[in-house]
Amino acid sequence: MPITLSYMPFTFLLPGQISILSPLFSSPLLTCHSTLAEPNVEHFALSADPAKSRPGTPTITVLDVYDIAASIGKEFEAIIDRHGPDSVSSLMPKVISVLEELEDFASRFDSEGRELVTLQLAVRRLELEKCERVNDRTRSEKEFEQLEETWQKETRELLQLIDRLKEENAQLREAVREQRESKDAPADFRQRTTGAIEEIQLMLRLKEVIDRQKIELRGLSRQLAQRNVDLDAMQQQATRLAKLNAVLRRRHYVSKKQTDQLLSEKHDLEVTLRTKEELIQQMRDHVCQSPTDRAADRSLTCGMTASLIKELASPGTPPAPLTESQLIERLNTEDKMITNGSDPNKPRFTVQELRDLLTERNELKSRLIEVEEELSVYRRAGSRSSIQNSIPPACRWDSEPPVQGPINREPSDKAFGRVERSSGIAQFFDSLFSKLSK
Repeated sequence: MPITLSYMPFTFLLPGQISILSPLFSSPLLTCHSTLAEPNVEHFALSADPAKSRPGTPTITVLDVYDIAASIGKEFEAIIDRHGPDSVSSLMPKVISVLEELEDFASRFDSEGRELVTLQLAVRRLELEKCERVNDRTRSEKEFEQLEETWQKETRELLQLIDRLKEENAQLREAVREQRESKDAPADFRQRTTGAIEEIQLMLRLKEVIDRQKIELRGLSRQLAQRNVDLDAMQQQATRLAKLNAVLRRRHYVSKKQTDQLLSEKHDLEVTLRTKEELIQQMRDHVCQSPTDRAADRSLTCGMTASLIKELASPGTPPAPLTESQLIERLNTEDKMITNGSDPNKPRFTVQELRDLLTERNELKSRLIEVEEELSVYRRAGSRSSIQNSIPPACRWDSEPPVQGPINREPSDKAFGRVERSSGIAQFFDSLFSKLSK
């Protein structure tokens, strides 16, 4: 059974639904459905957008909550102007608590969405690694099948050779037996037997040559397979080196850009600091001038005003006729300080302005020191990257530990304890109350 908090022109439904209506628009500004059941992990789709991976979850951000709070604050101001602050004194804490809960929900939704995207990327990487392992296994099985076929083919050839040798052996035995039986045979029969024996010896030599060539071919096949494996490994290493080179170039470009920016900022700060030091030196020279010069300046500035007062104070003397330009000049110089423009020691700054300039100079000096330190850090980083580029690739890749996969992060409450954060909703309504109390 949801709890209903109703006050025109707002309506709140908790915890099943939260709906905030504005009198200026007929459509609701926000509708948020929440369920108490835990989500099933198997239903999450692998997508880079957290809102698409969780279609049942509303897409609301903290900025949307702040906009809603601003619109509610305007409505409260209008109600307070019409009916007084007592009309919303009991409703205001409930509205604030509801908006704070909504803000906390939006912030947790953003953090969970980012964590979900990270986990999805890790799952994709693991799937790619799995596909690579499957491809390697398939390639190994194919190579094994080829080796097995080659072995079976060689076995069949050897069996055929054994059968042929057995037949030749039987023929030789038959020939030897016939030779023993027919020692008194004619000469042509002996010649035929001698020719057959020579042919058999020639065939045996040819067989030895063929066997030796087969052994050499098998050795060359093994060397070719090993060369192919080495070539695949070198191609993978070249790919990794190309990726590392691209990353290092990008970092070098960023560092170079930041260094140029810091150098330009340092130059501007030095110019500004030099200008401030010149102004401070001028003010010091002005402060340290002699008392006689200051008295002469004061007498010069007060001359015009004193003459005008004396002329107006004499009762028997009628005022001299003045032209319009002279009257404007006297009115413009009345009660004003007039100094000699060619005097190098005339006052230019007050004591407060001098203090402000000194403070600004100190701030610029501290900023210049910080910029120089940051520039030195970037220079050291550039030197380290150049040293890493000079190291052989095999040393760098062999020194890296093997990746064991992503490690689950500890919850923030367990690692750092419960951290109380300031709510923007409470601050907004506090400022609204202070404004209304004034």
